Amino acid sequence: MRAGLIASAVFTFLALLPSAETKTRGGEGARSFDRRMGSGIGVPRDSLDTGETRAVWLNHYAFDSPEKRAETLQKITNANLNTVFLIVPDDTRPAWSTVADFSAMLTGAKALGLGAHVWMINLWRTAGQTADFTDPAEQEAQTQWARTLLDSFPTLDGIHFDYIRYETQDRLDSVKMHGIRQTVLQTYQALQTEYPGRFLTAALINMGQDCADWVHSYPEGGDDIPSWFRTWFPANPGNRWDDLSFCDAYPTPDGVPTQMTFQQDGVSLVNDDALDFIIAMEYTYHTSWWSGEVDIWHSFLGPAIGHVYMGLGWYSSVWNGAGVTPGEVAAEIVNKIAYGRSHGIDGFSLFEFGEPGTNDSIVIHALTEGPEAPFAEPARSCLLSQPIAEFTADTVAGTAPLIVHYSDLSTGAIVSWEWDLDGDDVIDSTSRNPSFVYANPGTYTVSLTVTNGENNDTEIKEHFITVFGLDAPEITSVLVYADEITIAWNPVAGAMSYGVYSSVMPYTGFALDTTGIFTGESWQAPVSGDQGFFCVVALSEGCESDASVTVGFVARDLR
Repeated sequence: MRAGLIASAVFTFLALLPSAETKTRGGEGARSFDRRMGSGIGVPRDSLDTGETRAVWLNHYAFDSPEKRAETLQKITNANLNTVFLIVPDDTRPAWSTVADFSAMLTGAKALGLGAHVWMINLWRTAGQTADFTDPAEQEAQTQWARTLLDSFPTLDGIHFDYIRYETQDRLDSVKMHGIRQTVLQTYQALQTEYPGRFLTAALINMGQDCADWVHSYPEGGDDIPSWFRTWFPANPGNRWDDLSFCDAYPTPDGVPTQMTFQQDGVSLVNDDALDFIIAMEYTYHTSWWSGEVDIWHSFLGPAIGHVYMGLGWYSSVWNGAGVTPGEVAAEIVNKIAYGRSHGIDGFSLFEFGEPGTNDSIVIHALTEGPEAPFAEPARSCLLSQPIAEFTADTVAGTAPLIVHYSDLSTGAIVSWEWDLDGDDVIDSTSRNPSFVYANPGTYTVSLTVTNGENNDTEIKEHFITVFGLDAPEITSVLVYADEITIAWNPVAGAMSYGVYSSVMPYTGFALDTTGIFTGESWQAPVSGDQGFFCVVALSEGCESDASVTVGFVARDLR
């Protein structure tokens, strides 16, 4: 079969593919993911109309065994939740999750299409000591911790900061507030640059009411009060912190939000574009107080209220502290969600599922059953990272057979890859970094589709791979003696070996000549019989029966 193909190639003079053709890569231009769109709402574009984040914080005891993981994931499904905050893994910290449990729970969450975020305990990054966020080294260590987690668990949709505060309440300290803000901002910038499409969220202490070293009381401390609050306070008389009776010990009984006494300033985090969302940890049973916090965030942020999600307390301290039943707490959670929705809140997070001794089915029923059930129907999470497909190859041109190794450069919490490597609309590989052999000459379009279980993205590079056939050997000399013939030719790029065919006729009957000896790019053989016509063929492994074997020939009467 090879001889017949070679002869056909010789006498039809198959043309080589043009090597000077300009190649373009489809979609090669930089693409950006718009994380914070319209009126300050920080959700992916295709989630704006349909998205509502319904999250739950999960401590280690909610997923520390296969049975617990299955049970918790079923609860999440039954409740129509769509996002989880999984407590950070560290095998040396008993109150945190283990690496194995975290990985298994993450896999289960992504299989259900949930947004999955690692819940970092920033204040206790180092065992046995609290973090000083004013220290630039600590700020970098926090950012590096986030990088390590995203690298170790690439299907994560984002980072969730918790305890990004100081341990105890204290007089407001602008240096400490700035340190926290800088830590958050530095991490957010790293995510935008190095992990585009991933989210950064932070849990903040509730608003509360606390006395302050207010500017009227302690002029020397006035600069420690955030300037926006000093402007807001007199413009809103009768606010939650105006004329607090329990602050009589101070010269003037004014107060500040509780979060500020832990050196947190959520308004500045949003206004400085330091993160995607904040989650207010207002877990009170009392809907009137919770609703008041929603109103305050509106007053503080205006249109940027879309960056605020609200916490919902579902754990024993809530009903025990208020002297009510879990059923009453669940009913008020329904009322809170209704109020939040009507006032621009499009994200809620329950604390928590899986608390030992708590019957989570009570709140699940309240959320999903009945005419007022807020989560009766599923919704897609606004915290599900947008996958962005991208790839590269170790080579894009060469002679057949061309082996190309591909590298996935996609970003986002990718869970699957589908490659069409030769442009025939058939999936050739589902590996992350496949290799492919191009046996035939031609130009090939390559596409990669990635998904995070909910969203997908496709990158198409048209005419990305060019495969050349072997050039015809250029005969440089033919030496004929009485009993010997030597044919020499120039090297052919990509050739692994050569073949010489001979015939007694000028245009037919060529067959492989095995009488000669190859030395580099020359062939020496005895002259015998009537063989008087020869051609030289460049060969490459795997191409013996392929049209990419192109021949050059010399045919002359040697008799």
